[in-house]
Amino acid sequence: MNTASSYTVVHGDNLTEIAAAHGTTVQDLAKLNGITDANRIQVGQTIRLRADFSQVQATMKSTARIHSRNPSIQFVLLDKLLESIQGLSYRVVLGPSEKISFGSTSEHGLTCEVTGRSGDSVDFFVKRQRGGFKHLYRTTLGDQRKVVTAYSPSIKVKADTKIHDGALGIDAGAGRDEKGHPVIVIDKKDVQLDFLGPYDGTQIQDEDFIAAADKLGCEVAAVKAVAVTETGTVGSFFDFEGWDPVPAILFERHYFHQLTNGMYDDTHPDISDRFGGGYGKYRVQYKKLLRAYNLNASAALKSASWGKFQIMGRWHEQAGYSSVEEFVVGISTSEKNHLKAFVSFIEADSRLSSAIVKKDWLAFAKTYNGPRQKGYDKKMQDHYNAFAR
Repeated sequence: MNTASSYTVVHGDNLTEIAAAHGTTVQDLAKLNGITDANRIQVGQTIRLRADFSQVQATMKSTARIHSRNPSIQFVLLDKLLESIQGLSYRVVLGPSEKISFGSTSEHGLTCEVTGRSGDSVDFFVKRQRGGFKHLYRTTLGDQRKVVTAYSPSIKVKADTKIHDGALGIDAGAGRDEKGHPVIVIDKKDVQLDFLGPYDGTQIQDEDFIAAADKLGCEVAAVKAVAVTETGTVGSFFDFEGWDPVPAILFERHYFHQLTNGMYDDTHPDISDRFGGGYGKYRVQYKKLLRAYNLNASAALKSASWGKFQIMGRWHEQAGYSSVEEFVVGISTSEKNHLKAFVSFIEADSRLSSAIVKKDWLAFAKTYNGPRQKGYDKKMQDHYNAFAR
């Protein structure tokens, strides 16, 4: 994957070839660089390949605000390429009194934040191009702030859209990438994940579990219990209709908040927040990851848990990889690598290595899943009992 932010023109270059080599379009490069004639570029000219987020970051810092601690809701509007929809008129109807809040979405696709009481109904409407308002979403207020992301598979904001770094649009009939990068479907559009490698189809066998348990000095049933607890109902890879197999992930917005110092909390609250949660369905996890990736690639990859054992990218070194980029490629190419990463991760933490040997599932879960752990200890205990019979 090309991660350069600019390119210097050399003799023989043309904008079409530059765009193709960097996974973008002539139109996007021309717009980004203020080029009025795509047939006229000069040797030595610097071509910007992607948007500069420094201005956005400065705006975020200057407009940072304290969100209400009362029950509230805010919507984020995105187009078919996951770009913010700016200037879209909306209405929010709240509660039995049908209090109406209205306005236009900000440059980051955000509505205003509407506060109310826990349990209040919320109806969200957006203005139709031909007039009137369309009912888009209905929910209720919870006990705290809620952020809802609304994707439109039909809207493309021509003035703003660009292909995201790491997510290349594939023309219909073009086929898979010759390098084997997996392709998934987001809002009926093929999206190529250049940061992942091709899955080779190898799976963990019983002898692999035995070898892993032997290395950790624990029971095979203990290793299997952790695996099933983490991804038992989903599996190691997502394999939705129309998708190439890609590692099962869960995007953790509070990790992205930590790794970017809260820089995107105000402009992208659905993917960056000091509180965890707001996960959504499994199918939307790569949508979230790609949006975060476009803001900060490394932080995004570190903010997802990956594979059969759901190891956070942030802990790639403990999992045996020198970089998070190498970690996600390894996880994407073979299920066996999931088990190797797990063994390395357990060996790197004496609390985990001791707890899995002793089958102290509470101690294990508090370290592996976090102090609050939400019942993971009981699930692991139950799965262990099933495997140990």
